Amino acid sequence: MGMAWHYTRYDQNAAWAKLELAARTAQVGLWADKQPVAPWEWRYMQ
Repeated sequence: MGMAWHYTRYDQNAAWAKLELAARTAQVGLWADKQPVAPWEWRYMQ
């Protein structure tokens, strides 16, 4: 859990959103980082 970012711009799957929220709340995976950077934001910065 917590190894992916749910990109809601293209996917409206409520189950994925719920799983991401659970991972964020539990601070597991990429959500353990204090300031995680979304992949699309990271690519923009490069």
